[in-house]
Order: sequence, then C-alpha cells, then structure tokens
Amino acid sequence: MNLNGALYGDSDVKQSNWKYAILDSGTRMIYMAHPDYLNFVSNVTNSGKYSAKLDCDSKEYCYSKDISCRKLEGELKDLIIKLDNKSYTVPAYGYLVEDFNGAQCAIAVSYLGIL
Repeated sequence: MNLNGALYGDSDVKQSNWKYAILDSGTRMIYMAHPDYLNFVSNVTNSGKYSAKLDCDSKEYCYSKDISCRKLEGELKDLIIKLDNKSYTVPAYGYLVEDFNGAQCAIAVSYLGIL
C-alpha cells in the first residue's frame, strides 16, 4: 500500500521518503522509517507530564516501568496513518500495550532502519 502520511495529532511526523506500508496482523507493533519514528518520539515525549518520563532511548520503542497505560492514554494523541489517500485513526489506547517485555506500559511504535 502507498504510505501518504503519518500524523501524531495535528503534527506531521512523516518526513522520510518511505513510500510504502507493510501491513502485518501478526505483530502488535507499528513500524516507521527511523527519521519518522524520531519525529513521533519527539512529539510523544512533549505531550504531558507522564509522557515526558518515558524511556525512549534504551529500547527500540518507548516504555515506562512505573507509569500505567491509563495515565499515558489520557495525554497521548491519535496516530493517523494515510494509506492510498485514506486516513486510518489509531487512538492512543490502540498503540499502548500493558505488561510488555517487563514494562508497565509500552508504546507499540518502533522503526525499521531500511532507509
């Protein structure tokens, strides 16, 4: 599918030349090109007092060992992905995962380093 854009709330996080999306229902992760992921993380960690405390450096996704998904959900924005010129909205609860790899809450968005 053609990837036409990615928004975190009103902020355009897709800055790369990555033009295609891979849909895989066998994983809970959403993958972005690395530059787009860095834009996403920058926006997420500036969303509020809980999200500012996320660890986004030690793994290939953001997580917290002591902040619940419920608290994060209240301040995170929708992720809007545009595929073949149609927008698909993923609300915050759709990309948050509880009890993920030892974290109380993780953001199931990561990156592929293929560019």
